[in-house]
This record gives sequence, structure tokens and C-alpha cells, in this order.
Amino acid sequence: MIQFYAEDRAGNKNMVKSEEFAIDLSVPVIEIIVQEVICDEKSCQLWWMCNDDGSGLDHFEILVDDGRGLYYGNAHDTGELINLPSGDHTVYLTAFDCAGNSVTTSFDYNIADDDGNDGGTVIEDDVIKILAIVAVIAVAAIIMIVFLVKRK
Repeated sequence: MIQFYAEDRAGNKNMVKSEEFAIDLSVPVIEIIVQEVICDEKSCQLWWMCNDDGSGLDHFEILVDDGRGLYYGNAHDTGELINLPSGDHTVYLTAFDCAGNSVTTSFDYNIADDDGNDGGTVIEDDVIKILAIVAVIAVAAIIMIVFLVKRK
């Protein structure tokens, strides 16, 4: 409880008033519902639950791989991550309450490419075939040049 009054330079005072208020020192609580991120060809969805028994939830922020954060209002319990490359990623979810308290949780996940591979390390079959054909042609050209040079 706080008590206060006002007084001007002439000495006039008003009655003492009091006001009670709560100070929220507790951070929100986050629970990741599904640590698996569900993806389609354009975006990925993740789900969470969060509550704050003090001042209430203000907003959430999602950060992926130390990149730019995405802002979500307090009514959200899902987030959409767009245009992420296949491979390993880390998601950081931060909940902020109305008193400015925050808590961050993180988890790792993997986005598989269309073939079920965790992209970035797998060369597709067509590329390997093309490289093999180019290599065979290069070897054949070298053999022909050597043969022609020796024939002279």
C-alpha cells in the first residue's frame, strides 16, 4: 500500500489517500506442447502453452537460429516460421508479461527436405548423374588429346 497527498506552495493540502497495488516479480511459465515442428512446403508450425498468474501475458517473441525475431500477441499459442531451409535449427521462444518480466525456452529441431533428408549435406541423384557424365566426357577428351599428341 502506498499513501500520498498533494501540497501546493501556499501550504494547502488535500486529504491523505492510499492505494494498494501488487508488484509482479514472477516470470511467465512456458510449456512447449510439441517439440516437433510440423512443416509443409512453405512454412512450419510450432505450438506452446503459457500462463502468467501475476500481471498477465503481454506478448511472445520467436527467434530462429539467432536471426530476426517474430512478434506474437498474448492470445497466440502457435507460431508460423516461413521459408526455413532444411537442416538443423534452434528455436528460442520468449514470453513477456505485462510487468516486463520474461522467460525464454529453446529447443532444437530438424527440417527434412522433400526426400526426407536433412538438407544441406545430401546431393540429389540427378546432380550426381550429371557430374558423372561430365567426368566421363572430361576423361574421354583427355585420352583423345593424349592419343593425338602421341600420334604426331
